[in-house]
Amino acid sequence: NNWPNSLFRIEGENIDVHLENLIINGIFENFDIGGYNATTILSEYGERNKIVVNNCVMSHFQHVALWNFGQSTDFHITNSVFKDQLSYPSGMYFGGVLWGAGFWTGTMDTLEFKHNTVSGILGEALVLYEHVDHGIIDHNTFANITMSALYDMTANNIQFTNNLLYNVRAYGQSAYDMNVMGLSW
Repeated sequence: NNWPNSLFRIEGENIDVHLENLIINGIFENFDIGGYNATTILSEYGERNKIVVNNCVMSHFQHVALWNFGQSTDFHITNSVFKDQLSYPSGMYFGGVLWGAGFWTGTMDTLEFKHNTVSGILGEALVLYEHVDHGIIDHNTFANITMSALYDMTANNIQFTNNLLYNVRAYGQSAYDMNVMGLSW
């Protein structure tokens, strides 16, 4: 299975991955955003792995920057910028910074998301489906996001504190919205 198309793909057990002090631009040199190019910066498929992202700038990814399909993964994401997500035609809800924590994705033991800036993202910034053993989302800026900072039915055991939300739910609303995705309940 090669989906999602990732710049970094982690497979194995008990692996520590550190992405630090990097600028990662996912767009191809021919600016092709119509195909599945650089859809994901990192996808994780192992067990008990630890992913550290510190002091990075990640831009122009197509779907989700960091995607967890593994089991019992730890994510420590600090001091980083996630910006300018591209998506694809009709993909305005399919994107974000991090997806995981159960349902059809992998499970998470720990999530630390601190001192980050998230701007120009399609979909929810963080989609954490069911369960995180220990989660802290603290001192981040979430700006210009089509949906919200957190998925509406997000996981339990998460502290969401001291975050700045600016122009989230930027999708807009309409009385004629057929799928209710733009409504902020």
